[in-house]
Amino acid sequence: MNIKNNGLFKFDYQIPVYNFFFPSQGKCLIDKPLSDVIVNSNNDINSRALYFHIPFCETICTFCPFTKGGYKGETVINNYTDALIEEIELKANFVDY
Repeated sequence: MNIKNNGLFKFDYQIPVYNFFFPSQGKCLIDKPLSDVIVNSNNDINSRALYFHIPFCETICTFCPFTKGGYKGETVINNYTDALIEEIELKANFVDY
C-alpha cells in the first residue's frame, strides 16, 4: 500500500464510506457476517482512507456524528485505545494491501 507523502491531496471522486462504531450501538442490519462485508468491499480498490476517531475532545463539534465526550481520565482513555488497537488488528486480517 502506497501512502502519498506530498502534503494535502485532492479527493476528486466519491468512494464508499464504511463506519464502524465501537461499541456497537444497535442490532446488525445486514444478514452477512462482517468479515464477508469487509472482504467484498475490497474488490477493485487500490486506495483507502482511514479515520480513527478519538472521542476525548476539548470542545464538542456540533457536526460530529461520532461518540464524543470530554476528557474522562487516564483509565478510560487507556481502555479506549486498547480496544481501538484490538479492533484495528481484527479488521486488518480482512484487508489485502
